Amino acid sequence: MYVKQINFTNTMKTSEQLRIRSQVNNSLKKLLIHLSSGKAHTLIELIKSTKTSKSKLNDILGELMLMNVVKTRKNRNHTYYYIENPEKIDFLKPFLPHPNTPLKIPSGMKYSRHCYKHLAGYVGVKLEEALIRHNFIIRQDLEDDYNNYRVTPEGWEWFSQFGISKESIESSGGRLTKQCLDFSERKSHLGGKLGDALLGEFFEKGWVYQVPDSREVKLTEAGKKGMLKELGINLTPFN
Repeated sequence: MYVKQINFTNTMKTSEQLRIRSQVNNSLKKLLIHLSSGKAHTLIELIKSTKTSKSKLNDILGELMLMNVVKTRKNRNHTYYYIENPEKIDFLKPFLPHPNTPLKIPSGMKYSRHCYKHLAGYVGVKLEEALIRHNFIIRQDLEDDYNNYRVTPEGWEWFSQFGISKESIESSGGRLTKQCLDFSERKSHLGGKLGDALLGEFFEKGWVYQVPDSREVKLTEAGKKGMLKELGINLTPFN
């Protein structure tokens, strides 16, 4: 086995961290460095980035999946591997040698765009993370074909200020929420009818506008101020 059983708890002791650190070999370290970003990666991407053989990487990923550390999700014809639980990511970071590279903020369509009828890109992912942080939505099991998020009572109250009511949106049919894997950020953004309705209201309020002949969506000054006030998302201009 490449990995011994790891018991992830909220109160992990230093001695246990040291014990686990000694068990982690170079291939596993390289793999966890990439996965600890919270982004999802294909097997081919992980093979290239870790410089590990396919068979060895499959063995390591298989063990991590059995331990419920790594999960998979399908998007079109690809399988993506990721670490979903933030507590597990936070635990891994202290003993992984992360390079000191500056944060790169994407531009253009990678920064903000529409995916079908909902918000995507860097801004879409930050929106989803903020809604979760404020306990407005809660991620559910991806195997739930209808809803990938549960909207809390506080969430419905927050959405109502945009004219989005639980009764009207649930009665319209179709999937209410979806964890849509963002192709550039490799994290989830909010899709489904709720995501569609929220972006529609952002357009109505003048928080965003669409670039002509493009999927790119730009935030207005009102949108940046609104995101900061309502959700604590600081979306200042980036170069």
